[in-house]
Amino acid sequence: MPLLHGKKSLPFILAAVLLGFLSLPSASGGNENTQNPFKGRGPWFERDEAGEIRLHLYFFWSNKCPHCKRAKPFLEKLQREHPWVLLNELEVTENPENARRFAEMVESIGEKSRAVPALLFCGGMVQGFDREENSGTQLMKLLTQCRVDLTAYLAPPEPMPEIPARQSPSSNGQSTLVMWAVLVLVVSGAAVFWGTNRLKK
Repeated sequence: MPLLHGKKSLPFILAAVLLGFLSLPSASGGNENTQNPFKGRGPWFERDEAGEIRLHLYFFWSNKCPHCKRAKPFLEKLQREHPWVLLNELEVTENPENARRFAEMVESIGEKSRAVPALLFCGGMVQGFDREENSGTQLMKLLTQCRVDLTAYLAPPEPMPEIPARQSPSSNGQSTLVMWAVLVLVVSGAAVFWGTNRLKK
């Protein structure tokens, strides 16, 4: 399928297509592969030295596409303002290797469209770009939500609170019997002592 370069048939609004993080399992879902919760070929994220999540954002574009050129400065500014966004710029018209990678990544997430500009992140794809106020704002919301969900998903489980030990009913019953036995002995001893002293008188 040939690449499309912002033809009039392309919508000029941002369309989110099967974003992987929408199906991200919950932290209690028991996903066996916690290091790669997204579908498709990434990598989609990494951790910095402080352990914070950083998302990979793959920007496939063409130098013949006007909408790509409109998106490019916004994405570069996005990376400067949000260092947790790792922008990967991949021009596909003059770079066959980038075009091949684009096709492989799109196929790996179950999509077929190869129109540009295309933004792949969190196991999903967004295509098209119009203005920063529209497309840019929506993209930022999706990236932020993905990072929040992923951080919660990868967080270690909270430790269970300690529960104080309780004595069994049998232990409580034995303790009560011992106390009564001691009390009887004390009372009996006192009575014997009092009787003995009385006889002596």
